[in-house]
Amino acid sequence: FNGLEQFLIPNHQVYCYTFVTDWLHSSEENGLKHLAVWAEKEIRMEERLVGLSLEKLEEGEIFPCVDRIILEKIMETIRENRMEPNLVRQLTDKRRTSPYFEKFRYFYNGLGKIGEIQAFYNAHGDGFHETNPEKIWKSYTESYYLMDTWYREFIRDYDALIKEQPDNELMDLFQESAVEAAERLYNGWFLENLGRCWTTACEGPLAEQGAISGIAQQVDFYRNRVVPAADSARIFVVISDAMRYEVAASLK
Repeated sequence: FNGLEQFLIPNHQVYCYTFVTDWLHSSEENGLKHLAVWAEKEIRMEERLVGLSLEKLEEGEIFPCVDRIILEKIMETIRENRMEPNLVRQLTDKRRTSPYFEKFRYFYNGLGKIGEIQAFYNAHGDGFHETNPEKIWKSYTESYYLMDTWYREFIRDYDALIKEQPDNELMDLFQESAVEAAERLYNGWFLENLGRCWTTACEGPLAEQGAISGIAQQVDFYRNRVVPAADSARIFVVISDAMRYEVAASLK
């Protein structure tokens, strides 16, 4: 880095790296973390690293500002609608081993969920056009329901951030980028489009038959699920008013 040449000793790089890395992952890590915070301010490390790409930053772990920069860059790509879901997955998984991950846990978790939501949108951005209710149901129970899961988990992490009252600048950027994207893609696109597709596809069968053929009916649950198993096993049935399908899938 320009201006730090006098601190670089090429012949000792491997030794220094091993020494600092072992220290950072030892029981005495807090001592090094304290020094790292002091050092990055003294040499303006954040200013020096901010120009690096996300791919180059993902290996850094000594200075806490690396995680701040990574989070800021990811959120900027979300705000500017140029996020790469695969890169976000890679980064959020990689940073879980960072010594500073716990400090930024809910930011990373939330951004990981936005990455999944964005990837789903990229795959289905032209909307849902199935006309067969049974096919829509099958698609929902196999994959579409994951959008509900990702949104719920995103909101959980966002709530945790609000309670934690983290760094104001990062939180402001998170709200401007990730929260806005979650609402736009989930409420503004997914629920609206899938709901319209389902309503259009099933309104005829519901009006004519009162049910959708090919889809198991709740009124048949006891006869089809409980009675056949009652002779050979003890049966427990969980009854919950308005439980979302994706919550039941997670419990399962």
